Amino acid sequence: MEKKRLQDAIGNTIVAIEHIGSTAVPGLAAKPVIDIIAGVRSMQEADGLIRELKNLGYLYPEEFNASLPDRRFFMHMNKKKTERTHHLHLISYQGKEWKEAIAFRNLLRGSHAVAEKYAALKKTLSLKYKNDREGYTSAKTAFIERALEPKQTKSWLASEQDVEEWTLNDKRLMKKSKKLAAALLKKNASGRA
Repeated sequence: MEKKRLQDAIGNTIVAIEHIGSTAVPGLAAKPVIDIIAGVRSMQEADGLIRELKNLGYLYPEEFNASLPDRRFFMHMNKKKTERTHHLHLISYQGKEWKEAIAFRNLLRGSHAVAEKYAALKKTLSLKYKNDREGYTSAKTAFIERALEPKQTKSWLASEQDVEEWTLNDKRLMKKSKKLAAALLKKNASGRA
């Protein structure tokens, strides 16, 4: 339904729309927020869609988006404006983020073992980072990066290592995620100066 609304409104500009995230994986525990990626040819095209998406009822958090050079983030709220219903990410079609989002969704759909580990991790992280969305996202990012490493996945799945143990203690991946976030913020800040 939302895909059709988006296609009708901005379909002449976007290349493709995909449902990603936990709600795109049958049987996986998920918050009732649908994550959508829409592929665009450039961020300039994405910027040109902001007004149209706002007219569809999407919110565009400008300060948050200022830290996102390679995507644009929107959210849609329920009728009472009390809860999010959709997250929409405009990203470069067939770019790195696009390919990773599709690959991870397909991995979760195709591997019950990975989906189980991811579900267990999200449950643990939701308790640990109850009021820290950035910490929660960073820890999930470490999991996703590791799951998408082709040579690591088979041995990792075969091991009995607890998902919480390696994710929360894998300092290399956590530092990498934090350094990437810091670099993006720094790049954005220097670009506005």
